[in-house]
Amino acid sequence: VSPAEKERFARRLYLDLTGLPPNEAQTKAALDRLDKDGNSAATRESLAKDLTEAPEFGTLYLAETETAAFSGQTVEYSYTLVCEIIRGTDAACLSCGDTDACACKCPVLTALGAERQSIRDLGAAFAAGDASSSDVERAFAASQPFLFNGNSPEGITTQLFQAFLGRPAEKDELTNGRFLVTGSLLPDSPAGLLFHRNGANYDDLLDIVFESEVYRDALVNRVFQRYLGRPASPDELRFFSASLDPDSPDVRALVRAVVSSAEYFRQ
Repeated sequence: VSPAEKERFARRLYLDLTGLPPNEAQTKAALDRLDKDGNSAATRESLAKDLTEAPEFGTLYLAETETAAFSGQTVEYSYTLVCEIIRGTDAACLSCGDTDACACKCPVLTALGAERQSIRDLGAAFAAGDASSSDVERAFAASQPFLFNGNSPEGITTQLFQAFLGRPAEKDELTNGRFLVTGSLLPDSPAGLLFHRNGANYDDLLDIVFESEVYRDALVNRVFQRYLGRPASPDELRFFSASLDPDSPDVRALVRAVVSSAEYFRQ
């Protein structure tokens, strides 16, 4: 392996995991480790571990995830939009002249401001390594801007599948998802059955989705597509999906495994 190949790997690793190119000192440190410890998967994974535990990785991952969840917009913009619309339409909020509509003290906007702050706090916890990626994604899916963008039970279900499962909902999935979303508005509506689990409302739908093997498979394919430019093979899918925590899967270890591979190094 030539020095140029190692340097190319180090640069790509930094760009992929932090969104920033390595500076001269960081490049030298990476090359020194590859020379000293050998250009092995273990050494490359060690380099990747340092980067996935850095705040920059969390910031980049959140930015890419919120883009998918909120139709190309940031969380902050999405909350601002929803709060501005409510301020202009809710009689209790019309008198608020605060620059930040989500800081208004009327009941609906007070609740939205608190929800926005909880997502900010969760994002900071993820960047610090104290929350899992699925915790953040579920919070995005539970947020009022996400529901607002979905517009209808069918639209919300469609958006949930596209943003977090990476595919359109099938006909029966769309029907049952619609039942579950409607259950939060009409408690006596029919229950829904999705991924072999029953539910009665949107909270149940989020439990079913984010605790499912389908979600873990989608997470694996998302990482393979992001860093290798291809979906996982059936064997890779089985192996990596089984390695994820079924209750609160996190992307970091999966990313490290993929970017430490010989395939990633050669690209």
